[in-house]
Amino acid sequence: MNLFKKDYDVNAKCSIWERTAYGIGKFGNNLAYVLISTFFLFYCTNYLKLNSGIVGTLILVSKFMDGISDFIMGSIIDRTKSKMGKARVWLLRACIPYAVVNVLLFSVPSGATMVVKYAYVFVLYNLASTVLFTCVDGAINTLNCLITKNQYERGVLGIFFIIGNAVAMMAVNSYTLKLVQMFGDNVRAWTYAVLVFEVIGVIAQLICVFSVTERVTLDRRNQNHEETDKKEEKAGLIEGIKALLKNKYWVRVTGSSVGIQLVTSVLLASVVYYTSVVLNDADSMSSLNNGLIFAQIIVAAFSFIIFKKLGKGKAFLVGVVIALLPGFAQIFSSRSYTVLLITNIIRGVGYGIAGPVQSGMLSDTIEYGEWKTGIRTEGLANGSLGMGSKIGAGLGTSIVGWILAFGGYDGSAAVQTAKAISAVKFCYIYIPMIVFALILVIMWGYKLDDEYPTVIKELEERKKNK
Repeated sequence: MNLFKKDYDVNAKCSIWERTAYGIGKFGNNLAYVLISTFFLFYCTNYLKLNSGIVGTLILVSKFMDGISDFIMGSIIDRTKSKMGKARVWLLRACIPYAVVNVLLFSVPSGATMVVKYAYVFVLYNLASTVLFTCVDGAINTLNCLITKNQYERGVLGIFFIIGNAVAMMAVNSYTLKLVQMFGDNVRAWTYAVLVFEVIGVIAQLICVFSVTERVTLDRRNQNHEETDKKEEKAGLIEGIKALLKNKYWVRVTGSSVGIQLVTSVLLASVVYYTSVVLNDADSMSSLNNGLIFAQIIVAAFSFIIFKKLGKGKAFLVGVVIALLPGFAQIFSSRSYTVLLITNIIRGVGYGIAGPVQSGMLSDTIEYGEWKTGIRTEGLANGSLGMGSKIGAGLGTSIVGWILAFGGYDGSAAVQTAKAISAVKFCYIYIPMIVFALILVIMWGYKLDDEYPTVIKELEERKKNK
């Protein structure tokens, strides 16, 4: 365990174990998130018989509240001073409470009145997402820019990050419904299934806490950056937000990440409906999702070759284009399992290229922001990104709920109407295409890869001249 290992080289190459432990941490962090994104709406409509539109609205309101908490948590991380550094301490403090609340979230009292059920969902969802997920997710995301300043190494860490994320998705997609069926396929069965995942998740996050080093935090402490630290503390939350908004690359990266999260949320929330009412084969959900995720993992493992040659920005654009194209084939073959599986694999290739570079790009924008404004905001930048991503995720799930409600989807009906089936198709096929196109517009003109060496050189010169 290296709680506070004396390694001040901010450009150090991380060990294979440290990279792996970072990915394991994201795996554990993401298990509950994928569970909620993929199955919570389905759990509410098909097991609790709640209205999809109302649940979707409650989730969206919660996500906006969650976004505010991300700003606050980011600011807290920036000002945290502990023997473990800035971020790991929050992962340690929050991972167990987060697991407990997630189990309770999937333990809605089945015999309660509808009003009580909706109130329970709103309160527990906010406690899980707005408070506790904000802590663990903000911490794990911020670690990327605290472990090292090495631009290439951050990209490699991003690969392990996205693989951990993808493995969590595959595990949830493959085993959730099987566990629910094994425990009795009723409301209580969901509690037990989620409990299994949460025990694994806590162990994984603790492995990360005790296996990575916050070199950037250590270096700043070792170099005694009192003047810079005092300036950042004096700046406060409002000044930090102003500094972020002046950072054009942070705005682009955050906007694109919101879009990616919205698409992911829509796909996760709608696939269980799509396979049930369009393909009439709910069991195909895991194979369709796993086709995408498996391709993502394989490509992500070798994506360093692509971003090393093209740079993170261009690699990201290539990945988004590849992820966009499958939608055209799905429009004309919406009921073909074979076509859907192939196109999901192709989309996974796109995710495998674009996904790993996102956290690295964000970390690079933090260096650019310090160079431009003199204010360094690791926690706030990641917290703000978390805010946008959660709003994107909440909006994605809410959109699915609203469109299903508009289409007249009835969780208790044996057969859905043509309008309800069309609503499901629109969610799964058309929304991702529209959002991917918007992401291309947002990221066109990203040039930080070329400017980064100059930014780092000038930052180092400023330190020497103090």
